[in-house]
Amino acid sequence: MTIPHVTVAIPVYNREDCIGSCIESVLNQTVSPFEIMIVDDGSTDRTKEIISKYTCISDKISFFAAPKNGGENYARNRCVEYAKGEFIFWLDSDDELVPDAIENINKALTGNSGFLHYMFLTSDRQTEFQDNSAFSQNLHVTTYQDWVTFNVSGDFAHLMHRSVFEGLPFFEQIRGFPGINFLRIHRKTKEQLFVNQLVTVRDRNRTDALCLTGYLTNKKSIWEQYVNNNFYFDYFEDDLLRFNKKLLEKKAKKNILLGIAINETKANKAVIKRLKSKKVNLFPVNVLNLRFVAPLVYSIITNYVKFKQRAAKPSMAGQI
Repeated sequence: MTIPHVTVAIPVYNREDCIGSCIESVLNQTVSPFEIMIVDDGSTDRTKEIISKYTCISDKISFFAAPKNGGENYARNRCVEYAKGEFIFWLDSDDELVPDAIENINKALTGNSGFLHYMFLTSDRQTEFQDNSAFSQNLHVTTYQDWVTFNVSGDFAHLMHRSVFEGLPFFEQIRGFPGINFLRIHRKTKEQLFVNQLVTVRDRNRTDALCLTGYLTNKKSIWEQYVNNNFYFDYFEDDLLRFNKKLLEKKAKKNILLGIAINETKANKAVIKRLKSKKVNLFPVNVLNLRFVAPLVYSIITNYVKFKQRAAKPSMAGQI
């Protein structure tokens, strides 16, 4: 069987301290990828200069520099637009490939053909999967229902057929919160093959990582989460209603509370009306949707989150 061409796609913004190591990890593979597609999203540090030096070293590298910062999803869309490979492997610019990553990706493609979406192990989930009966297997198939009901969640290393993105670009109006974009992909591909093979070494201790931002500790972050959650309901509400109504009720109540905290009572009313028409139980938060309650709800949310952050290691934001 002919091995499909794989493009390693690297969206990057202001990563002068680590983009070189990331690129070198791809260049130093036991088997070279078909292409390395790097999109710089308007970096203001030395990132573009560093990338340009590597383009002189390897003709595998294709490089597009955006004139201004458009956000990670803008950069991802440019990667898809300019990539020439049949499959696209996503690599964060602060992560690195293990030396035989592409070799093992190629083996997975030839040995388990027929999938549009493959997922591989990352270094930060190795211990977690050792105790998971499904993901400790060599191969495991996940479904859209698994993802939309949160039976499966978290980060993987993703390899996707380029046809997945036809008519399905990443939402550029959403910054951060990658879950919605990936859920749309999961819905389109229906099934995804997890390959229990380590391919990516991840750095999640960086001070500028999303997990270290002020998640739900101020009005701006609460508003961003509220808007993201409303996108989630717009696209996946009916699916969640069909698969797990109780989970929909729980998540809707949480989001209504976020709306109350930032005085989005008018927007909440529309959500409450829509969900009540679908027989979704929103009591008691629906009766709390009053402006004078906002300061109390805001204080409870922010203080609770700050307490949890002090008591435990930071976790990735972006899930409702």
